[in-house]
Amino acid sequence: MVNILTDKRGWKEFATEAVVLGAFEPKPDGVLEELNKLLGSAVEHIIKKKEFTGESGQLKLINTLKKLPAENILLVGLGKREEFTLEQLRRISGSAARALRDNGIKKFATMLHTMPTKKATLREQAQAVAEGAILGAYQFTKYKTQNREKIKELTSMTLLEADKAAEEGAHAGNVIADAQNMVRDLANEPGSTLTPAKLADAALELKKLGVKVTVYDKKAIEKLGL
Repeated sequence: MVNILTDKRGWKEFATEAVVLGAFEPKPDGVLEELNKLLGSAVEHIIKKKEFTGESGQLKLINTLKKLPAENILLVGLGKREEFTLEQLRRISGSAARALRDNGIKKFATMLHTMPTKKATLREQAQAVAEGAILGAYQFTKYKTQNREKIKELTSMTLLEADKAAEEGAHAGNVIADAQNMVRDLANEPGSTLTPAKLADAALELKKLGVKVTVYDKKAIEKLGL
């Protein structure tokens, strides 16, 4: 499970394994110009070699060589600024989370929620980023018996420069994505393990959250003509 956190600090001050920064095409600018100065023209070199252009979904991991508190920077392409939507933000957040996990990174921070998105508020952007990361990092490894020590997992993501609206959005995204992943866990269980009775028990657990749950036994099902 990925724990979603928020912090008021910016990407230049926050110590973590990696920070995710987004950039639009055709020419990445803005925050990357500042990053380029801090890393001794490393970003400029990458752009000149066309290793990163800002194309939607493009990923480039850079080691900061201790020039920043963060050990790595993950550059994420966002595509064309005028076409960037909330759904793209959600998907890109998921792609970034998977890429970092697959590189053995457990904890990271992100600035993706601050990127301008069509017809979306900061709260909605923070929610989309939280949802995307949790859903993107999902794995069902309960029954994996071989090489369990090689399973890579994310433990936390921190939304930086977060105000109250971002905190509320991140919390909402966390709750929604965790609920979806709970259902995915149930769906991935083999039928021999998740019997109808156990599925009913899982549903009844939702009563603790104030959800109304009705479970029909065999007689009730027959009476309904199901």
